Amino acid sequence: MPHLHARAPLPAHSLSPLPKTLAEQIECDRALLRRHAIDSLSEALHVLNSDPKSVIELQQAIGRIIRGVTALKRLAALGCSTAPTQHIAESVAPHSPPQVDEASAVQATALTRKRRRRRYFDTHYKRQVIQLMREQHLSVGQVCKHLNLVDSVVRRWILEFGAQETAGLHSLCGTESTGSPAAHQQSDAEQRVRQLEDRLRQLQADNELLKKAAASFAREIHGLCAAPGP
Repeated sequence: MPHLHARAPLPAHSLSPLPKTLAEQIECDRALLRRHAIDSLSEALHVLNSDPKSVIELQQAIGRIIRGVTALKRLAALGCSTAPTQHIAESVAPHSPPQVDEASAVQATALTRKRRRRRYFDTHYKRQVIQLMREQHLSVGQVCKHLNLVDSVVRRWILEFGAQETAGLHSLCGTESTGSPAAHQQSDAEQRVRQLEDRLRQLQADNELLKKAAASFAREIHGLCAAPGP
């Protein structure tokens, strides 16, 4: 069994006045964030290395990358002195827990509890999500799981784009879209068919009339030819 050297006591001026439980909680948060970042980025790298062919696979990789980057930002907010990527590389090997500084610990606690950065989605991204739901026949819950989105946000996007974007998604929201361009096109096509049917019936009636007139003329001509001369 290897000989374990006792750890030398720290100087008095470097001792943190924070309670031990707070320091342990912060270190536990760091470990969880490091593991979450490693797992998310590793999964995204695995998806990208497998040569994804579909849009949904790329969206899944993007969602995992976003989760990994978010974990790295939160890890940096906890007072890490080195780059977040270096912490990820070092987390695979055993290392001694860093010392906790009082100011950084208080600041990190305030940031993790109060500041929640809102994600911004432009119109193009929203339309891509709605189009993905329609093409892949996905539910709101499936899209939220794959893209790390909130259920209420996706439903608001569906209502935001109206009937034109949700013609094939009425079952996902529990409502049917009415007055869509597709419905107007169908109505115009039906009206055109009715007009053509009326025209066909009119032509058929004219054709029958011409047949009767031709038969009548033929009888008259035949009668004139068969009549005896004077």
